[in-house]
Amino acid sequence: MKLLQLSQESDVIVIASTGFHRRIYYPSSWWLWEAGSEQIARYFIDEVLQGLEETRRLPKPVKAGLIKCACESALRDTPQKVLEAAALAAAELGVCVEVHTEKGADAEAILNFFIRNGVRPNQVVLCHMDKVPDFVLHRNLARLERSSNMTLSIGPNTLLTRMYGP
Repeated sequence: MKLLQLSQESDVIVIASTGFHRRIYYPSSWWLWEAGSEQIARYFIDEVLQGLEETRRLPKPVKAGLIKCACESALRDTPQKVLEAAALAAAELGVCVEVHTEKGADAEAILNFFIRNGVRPNQVVLCHMDKVPDFVLHRNLARLERSSNMTLSIGPNTLLTRMYGP
């Protein structure tokens, strides 16, 4: 609800997300780890179409505008059913999937996973790609025929600034 208040008071559009982060941020008994991919996908879809669960009692619920998911340092170590759920929901709704990578690890495999699961490349946003000083990888991920998106952190002390200059 604070996002709604912030948006209203600042007159800035804030895009909320549904989804999940890495396992370390949840208790081992969290419902997400026991649910099937279709149930998880339905949860994500409902948060986009009906509003975030915690705001559904408001006169105007806050709806998620994208799906956030997080990968471990290797794609194979990430709960596959949760990634499948994010892909199912994104493919059905046409919203973006913002993917937390661990310092850009397995970026091509992550992008290919989502493409294989029906998500268009331009719906996938790969985060923390500035942590990988690999110009060829950056170019391959961003080339027009793949049309994927990357987030790169730029600041005086980031690797990206040291790679590409100010």
